[in-house]
Amino acid sequence: MASINKRVGKNGEVTYQVVLELGTDPVTGKRQRVFKTVKGTKKQAQAVMDKMKVELERGYFHDPSNMKLEDWITQWLDNYLPNIEATTRTHYQDAIRVHIIPDLGHVPLKHLKTTAIQAWVNDLHTKKNLSPKSVRNIYLNLKSALTKAVVLRMLPYNPCEGIVLPKATKYKATIYTVKEMNDLLDLARGTDLFIPVLLATNLGLRRGE
Repeated sequence: MASINKRVGKNGEVTYQVVLELGTDPVTGKRQRVFKTVKGTKKQAQAVMDKMKVELERGYFHDPSNMKLEDWITQWLDNYLPNIEATTRTHYQDAIRVHIIPDLGHVPLKHLKTTAIQAWVNDLHTKKNLSPKSVRNIYLNLKSALTKAVVLRMLPYNPCEGIVLPKATKYKATIYTVKEMNDLLDLARGTDLFIPVLLATNLGLRRGE
């Protein structure tokens, strides 16, 4: 079985996702599906779907490692993480959409190399100025998706193994002296900020609180 799903991005770009059913996953017992994103017309998506169906029927479509990372990581999120919290799913989707697919999505799974992933991790920190914690969270999304690919024998090993992540720096708080707090309250007195500042300085509330 196969189907075509129309998708509209935030920028209004229309793409079509071809979904091909591959039967039952021998490891999990769940159904296997392959996703292929087509940036074009529905007619072009139909042609891609027809080709995939023919390859499946003739036994040619047996090596999922030929698929690109963009298609696999979408399948991984939809098929193997169906029960995660909505907020967690949103974080995963944002990391995949903003940082993984634009940089690595075009690469076939079997062509992913540790050196390329290391360069990508470095760029997240040095060129995109992401914190070590943010880089780690994004990297773990990719690593988890590729770990699943190894379990399903789509890859012989996980190219994320051996990656060196940017070192997190220990946070050191800057604490106001009593005089500085009194000066701050004097400056805020008579403004809309006085009550929030008074509460923050006297109760030690965190920013979120």
